[in-house]
Amino acid sequence: MDLIKWSAVLCTTPDGKYLVSLESTQANRLVGEALAKKAIQKLAEWDLVRSEYTYWGSRWDFLLRNGEEQEMVLEVKSVTLAENGQGFFPDAVTARGARHVHELGEITAEGKVTGALLFVAQREDIQSVAPAEHIDPKFAHALWEAKEKGVKIYAHQCEVSLEGISLGREIPVKDKSSKIDTEDLRDTSK
Repeated sequence: MDLIKWSAVLCTTPDGKYLVSLESTQANRLVGEALAKKAIQKLAEWDLVRSEYTYWGSRWDFLLRNGEEQEMVLEVKSVTLAENGQGFFPDAVTARGARHVHELGEITAEGKVTGALLFVAQREDIQSVAPAEHIDPKFAHALWEAKEKGVKIYAHQCEVSLEGISLGREIPVKDKSSKIDTEDLRDTSK
């Protein structure tokens, strides 16, 4: 029997109204293209120097440089988990993700390089993004700690169709003071 090789790259939301891109590497491709075209308003003053840049012993998604020769390391996170229009990252515990965010804070605090994180919501029904504290409190804590040290945190929504996917509008990142009711998101089936 021959095996058929295939990959799932899209699914629909439970209500069937929206498509969700399941390919996490798609976020980096979209951001790379947008950076090259200066299509991300909050990063338009930065030039794309290279992708997959190693600094502080970690690999960062992008290295950017502005006209004043300042550098920024940019980490991209793909967001697919949502509840009632609220996107959450991560969708599973990520020790590596928490470590990366912590390192972004340390890099920024050092003052030589700016750290930034860009959440890419790969579905149109996400209206804002927040750390999934109910899934990974260590990541959430690392994110808020990094923000306090000056890390820039952004989010963009994608436009997803059967014809393609594109990086869409900027959406807000909910901070720790925002009212997010995650109690009903906890798994109570155990």
